[in-house]
Amino acid sequence: METPTCRCLSEYTVAVEIWPVSVFLAAVFLGSYVQGITGFALGVVVMAIVAAARVYDVTVMAAVISFLAFVNVGIALYGRIKDVDWGLWLSLSVGQIMLIGVGVWLLDLLSSNAVNVLYLILGAFIVAGSASMVLRPKTRSKRSPVWTSVAAGAGGGLIGGMFAASGPVIGWFAYRQPLPVATVRATLLAGYLVTTSTRSLLVGFGGGLSEIVWQLTALGLPVVALGTWLARRHTASIEEGNVRRTAFATLMLLGIGIIASAVFTLTQTWRV
Repeated sequence: METPTCRCLSEYTVAVEIWPVSVFLAAVFLGSYVQGITGFALGVVVMAIVAAARVYDVTVMAAVISFLAFVNVGIALYGRIKDVDWGLWLSLSVGQIMLIGVGVWLLDLLSSNAVNVLYLILGAFIVAGSASMVLRPKTRSKRSPVWTSVAAGAGGGLIGGMFAASGPVIGWFAYRQPLPVATVRATLLAGYLVTTSTRSLLVGFGGGLSEIVWQLTALGLPVVALGTWLARRHTASIEEGNVRRTAFATLMLLGIGIIASAVFTLTQTWRV
């Protein structure tokens, strides 16, 4: 005979599981849609929302984002691979590969020994990343030297290794180049594939692909496909600036909230 206690416990457990999954799926949809419009932002949007709600570990979410990116980039680039600037892509990719491993190592180190410091860094990155989404830099009159592309890629690789969100770093650099928006978008998407595939290999060989990573990836795949598909349909008709400004305001608030929470927790720890 089933006891009331068991039924209540079961209902409580289901409720607890529904909330984090709902937050995660909403973040994936928004992130994939914004990335489909701008060429970057999947990682930073998902990280910002999930970290603000503190529903999943940062290391888990970084691994999941890396896998979801394959679907996002595949759909977004379908029929548009011709728009990629392969010279810029190559120099950015070389830089990214140089420091992705360092970023993965830093994430493991901080998540194990200084989780609130990790959230502080993440919050600061989200605030800076959100600014890069709306404050589009002035376009240069000529292409930047190759070494600067490699340096920008290295910075993106470091952040991409930590948070699977290299876009704001290399996005800021790419949008400064005298290139059509379609070319910048396609190049960023192709570059993001380098970050996430390299990161997935490193984490996989390091034994960091837990069961929860595979479960969340399976749940997120149809959602990221839907968000990216809708973005493809709206790319020509929607005003990109409006998407950028909306994403900026949302991410800025989330980033400030994450920083405030981390600072509060750190101050409480120091007092003890």
